[in-house]
Amino acid sequence: MRYWLLALFLVIDVGCMRVIADDDLTIYGELTPGLAHQNADGAQSGLLIDVMRMLQRRTGHAGQLQMVPWVRGYRSTLQNQAPVALFAAAFNEERRALFYWVGPLVDVQWCFSVLDDSGLTGLSLEQARELPAIGVVKNDAREALLRRLGFTNLLLVESDDENVRMLQRGRTSAWLSSTITDRLHLSKVGLGKESIRHLHCFERQGLFLVFNRVTPEPVYAQWRDALAAARADGEFEQILAAYGQQLPSTKIDKKR
Repeated sequence: MRYWLLALFLVIDVGCMRVIADDDLTIYGELTPGLAHQNADGAQSGLLIDVMRMLQRRTGHAGQLQMVPWVRGYRSTLQNQAPVALFAAAFNEERRALFYWVGPLVDVQWCFSVLDDSGLTGLSLEQARELPAIGVVKNDAREALLRRLGFTNLLLVESDDENVRMLQRGRTSAWLSSTITDRLHLSKVGLGKESIRHLHCFERQGLFLVFNRVTPEPVYAQWRDALAAARADGEFEQILAAYGQQLPSTKIDKKR
């Protein structure tokens, strides 16, 4: 009888884990040109979409990737009382304890971007703090970085598309952009890559898949192990190479 009950509990436990992983795990993603795109008919494409589809296949998760603005996805992931995952978030110490971290999925670099005709030819951090306004996405890791560095001249917006419009209209003097996506944001308002210049660039940052702390640890660990396996067998590298990217080198220590 004791062994029969143990077997029953194991079946129930595994079954519950499968339900959580396959049915009850909500996955949010930010619409980011070049990394994650969704057409009017709902078709999704981009580097991060391909990586997430690979991980879904390896973990057996068939749920829909829900593409939403960053602020909404970030807030929903933090506040939800059910398991939620979000891609892709940059790591910082303020966020460390808020999530389980899987990745990085890709490395990016952030730079102060200014219009080519701005008259600015160089920009130190001290000079950047004196600008009238710098555009940055609200609740983004770039906002956290600038606040840690003592910036108070920030104009917070909902998306990088809006950052480009603020730069065009003269509402901001610079925009803390990501070099992997800034040209695509520019193209959406009819600007070419030659319309901006990068004046000060920070160290490369990794973007991660994160899970809220409501998520059972075995579920998040399944995704972590799937990415490690894809990195080991070369599939992850093949996806990145198709977009001209290399394996990310950003690391965080083992503390969660």
